[in-house]
Amino acid sequence: MKFTKKSLVAMLTMFTLLVTLFTFSTPTEVSAKTKTKTYKLTMYVGEQYQISPFLCTFKKAKSSKKKVCTAKKKGSYVIITAKKAGKSKVTIKSNKGNFVYKVTVKKVPFQVATYPMEDGVLVAVKNTSKTYFSSVDIQLTFCDANGVPLNQGATYVYNLGGKQTAYTQKFYSTYGSTVNLGKTKARVLKWSRSDDVKIKNFANKVNVNLIKTPATSAYSTDKLKFNCSMNYTGTGSILVNEDIFCYGAGGKLLKVINASATLSSTKNIYTDDVGYSLPEGCVSYKVASKRIYERRY
Repeated sequence: MKFTKKSLVAMLTMFTLLVTLFTFSTPTEVSAKTKTKTYKLTMYVGEQYQISPFLCTFKKAKSSKKKVCTAKKKGSYVIITAKKAGKSKVTIKSNKGNFVYKVTVKKVPFQVATYPMEDGVLVAVKNTSKTYFSSVDIQLTFCDANGVPLNQGATYVYNLGGKQTAYTQKFYSTYGSTVNLGKTKARVLKWSRSDDVKIKNFANKVNVNLIKTPATSAYSTDKLKFNCSMNYTGTGSILVNEDIFCYGAGGKLLKVINASATLSSTKNIYTDDVGYSLPEGCVSYKVASKRIYERRY
């Protein structure tokens, strides 16, 4: 079946998810003159946010709208759990005064689609928010023609910025099985992000070159080398990801290559000495997703 952008968009589906725990330390001590410190916090449904005390001791915590988020003291920490979209105010009382968090909870920001391929499924993960995620974990359920689950697998996408879509391929052999790849179900298991990292889009600042090299023997395949460079003098790192579609005759999608590299002030050039193997019968390739971000702590 020929892959087209239109058919992929039509299959985008939102799924429920479970997310990882994030940590946050209150940055300053509440002084005697300033009895209350107020912060703003944005979360997504299912997230947990851990707040650490700084030169103080937390006594108790309370959420103004428990249906939106809960706040519980656990040991010396306070954990806020996002329940549903909305706004709430979390008040944490300590021996040095109060901490108030104005919490905004948003709906989960991912749409996931799967598309059957000859050797597995194409997985597309769209970030509908403006938030940057370092990784997103996807669970796949392979079913028969009637939608009955038969097996499970997992895959991942990385370096996913706001309003971007990342692609990956999950290989699965249907030889000797009743799995129908067109019935594959997907859901987001968890994601990773950090409020301590400053993110900046560097898509137009990094030079990326794809170089096709011919097979060196009858037993090898053509290779695609992924080289990138830039004159970077910053204190962070540059994460470069490209998802490359490899097509056969008639526009058939044969393979997805996930190329990646990391640049820094001490490594301005990345040279791919090995290359990614192109599938047999590949007649063309194109970059389906390009994601390049600077990350600074």
